[in-house]
Amino acid sequence: MARTVPSIGAHEPSTLAYVVHQVPEEPKVRVFYELYADRAAFDAHEQQPHTKHFLTEREQYLSGLQVTFLQVLSGTGPVAD
Repeated sequence: MARTVPSIGAHEPSTLAYVVHQVPEEPKVRVFYELYADRAAFDAHEQQPHTKHFLTEREQYLSGLQVTFLQVLSGTGPVAD
């Protein structure tokens, strides 16, 4: 994460937010909140060398994985259409 997050900020203008959270009561758990301008921006993110490296390396640390895609209904800030 320490190497990947700065690369995302520097090289992915269509990645609007990429935030890593830790659960205080579960120090080994991480929650990633990612917001992209559109699906094409997400697909471009997945093809970046830094992302591919991260996805490969994370496997050794995982005991489980859950990915949920959300659809915007309303809000303020950088809301995708």
